[in-house]
Amino acid sequence: MAPGPGHVTVYTIDPPLSVTARLSEDAPTITQGYGGWEEVARPRKSPLTTFQGSPGLHMSIGLMLDGWAPNTSVERECAALEKMGWPTAADGEPPRVRINRQTRHPAAT
Repeated sequence: MAPGPGHVTVYTIDPPLSVTARLSEDAPTITQGYGGWEEVARPRKSPLTTFQGSPGLHMSIGLMLDGWAPNTSVERECAALEKMGWPTAADGEPPRVRINRQTRHPAAT
């Protein structure tokens, strides 16, 4: 099930972790994944430009975890997000993180 407008669910299957959070006011942005060109310095000449391959795609998404109103801790959510970055999957690698999108970003309203 998709989270409500202005929210996303970040989750993994192995191990089973899930965090639903409100998006920050900043829109998600692609921070890396294009290009792949490298300049090679040459003495007394212009650099030589070579294509090395496209870098991995990186996205930055601002999340807001808030337990203030219901007076609850957000430590469980913080710990789950941190665990998603460690090699905790059955194959010894970090889990594959997935994002279930919200229907509309708050900045778009």
